[in-house]
Amino acid sequence: MKRIIAFLLTILLILPLLTFLDVGAEPIDQESQGYDVYEIQYILKKFGYFTHDCTGYFGEATAQAVKQFQKDKGFEATGIADDDTVAVLRNANCAEATVTIKTQLNVRENSDSSSEVIDSLARNSKVYIYSEKDDWYHVETENGILGFILKKYLTPGDIQGLVGKITGVTDAVNVRTKPEIDAVVAFKITNDNEVNITGGSGDWFKITHEGKTGYIFRQYISIGAEGGSSTILGEVVDPFKASIKSSSLKVRSGPSTGYDTVSTINKGTTFTVLGKSGNWYYIELSNGTKGYASADYIQKGSGYSTCTVNASGSVNVRKGPGTTYDIVATAKKGEVVTLLDDSSSWYKIKTASGKEGYISGEYVKLGGNINSNDPSVLKPDGTFKSGSQGNDVVTIQNRLKKLGYFTASATGYYGSATVSSVKAFQKANGLSADGNCNKKTLDKLFSSSAISKSSSSSSSNGGGGGDTSGPAGNTGTDLGRQIAEYSKNFLGVPYVLGGNGPKTFDCSGFTKYVYAHFGISIPRTAYTQGYWNKGTKITSISALQIGDLVFFNTMGDSDLCDHAGIYLGNGQIIHASSGSARKVVISNFSQSYYKSNFSWGRRVI
Repeated sequence: MKRIIAFLLTILLILPLLTFLDVGAEPIDQESQGYDVYEIQYILKKFGYFTHDCTGYFGEATAQAVKQFQKDKGFEATGIADDDTVAVLRNANCAEATVTIKTQLNVRENSDSSSEVIDSLARNSKVYIYSEKDDWYHVETENGILGFILKKYLTPGDIQGLVGKITGVTDAVNVRTKPEIDAVVAFKITNDNEVNITGGSGDWFKITHEGKTGYIFRQYISIGAEGGSSTILGEVVDPFKASIKSSSLKVRSGPSTGYDTVSTINKGTTFTVLGKSGNWYYIELSNGTKGYASADYIQKGSGYSTCTVNASGSVNVRKGPGTTYDIVATAKKGEVVTLLDDSSSWYKIKTASGKEGYISGEYVKLGGNINSNDPSVLKPDGTFKSGSQGNDVVTIQNRLKKLGYFTASATGYYGSATVSSVKAFQKANGLSADGNCNKKTLDKLFSSSAISKSSSSSSSNGGGGGDTSGPAGNTGTDLGRQIAEYSKNFLGVPYVLGGNGPKTFDCSGFTKYVYAHFGISIPRTAYTQGYWNKGTKITSISALQIGDLVFFNTMGDSDLCDHAGIYLGNGQIIHASSGSARKVVISNFSQSYYKSNFSWGRRVI
């Protein structure tokens, strides 16, 4: 034990000369990810600073835990895991271990048996364990190599922990058997005594002293700086920004009205919620003041319902709160969007086109009137025509819908219904009616002078066109045409029995997936879709309309619905074929096979 302590003290003395991470490695901060982050979380969790699952992703909760550890240790509380912070964390969790294998033991670069061997150790060699994951230990060898060793080949000793000192005690402080205020007292300890901190839980440190082990409030231990940050918490939460619902609210030193007032906050002030005790939140103000305030008067986020894009140009809207997430939309300068959540540095918003996602808080200004959005702010760039798809097409469809030319749901696919709607708009506004959205059409469409369908003398010519259906020439609804156009996106997708999409389909998996895109839930199998008691049963091919479900008896048995597809009009059907093609294809009722095996259609839209 003395040898290990001496080794650790030597490490701390020569710390500037050692590299516990790669030489010249960048400090580990927010949005970093990998095993180094996992290890930081693992050790911080063991000492009670981190209360979440170890994910290997450095988010705000990890930054807060690092910051509190740095405060307790007397470091600058940056929330960034620099070399000094990482080294002390690793030393705190360090345990000496002995190699037990009879032959040479491989040390690998990563926690994988196929990873490169970077060192080899003989039986009874000493290593120092820093963390563990699954079947592997992360270790440092006696010659300074960092790597991974399978657990089964090592026998670890006791964790050294952090050296702390009892502080702020007038007589003696209780050390308890559990991290609970009413737990049995294991022993007492007086001021200035040194202890080893080997773990933690919430507001408690787990310590060892003269061979005895127990738990003590953090506030009574110094580990290099001041006493730890003990609070009266029943629950530690992932920190979030909040504001008050009332005009003002008192912040108190403890979780009840019997405690002293430490500050008063006014409406519009934002602060950080760190934890909860009963019906009281433990909060931190922007000036560093901490205290308790009634949860009844606190709301998550700033309380604003809208925000305005405050950037030099367009801003990406992402699927999640960070730049590593996919872009789902863009928001333009001056656009007012609905604010769903601004409790962290990334705001969750909904754009005018209905897309939900996250945008960095640095690019927005709280507040703004949705109705004041200038249509030109939303205008997409580029040229859009039949077959185009994406968020810009959603914006075009929603604008056409607002002007009365488009009546279906916005799908993001520029199909025949969209072409017809654009043509109607172009005719009404004196433009060349080709159905394409080029710059000239877009400029007019997203201008305040755009003529709506209701005020257009030529409205009878717009928005209702499209393909005719089958031999009888019946037209489908706008929604039916949208379904038919969307289904064509999957032409060529392989047929696999049981495939639910979008990479593979079987026949009923295909129809269910396409309909679900429009918010329509239908049964899963061809049999249950065909015999479903919803909608209208269509017994004649000539009565089919675009977007109808169609069913076939391909087995020649009593089950008249063992294959399903979607009617496209003009005698065509689209379906996931299990025949020789084994993919999504378009077939035709002019083929005797489909005409003779047709059972019926079903109209559920």
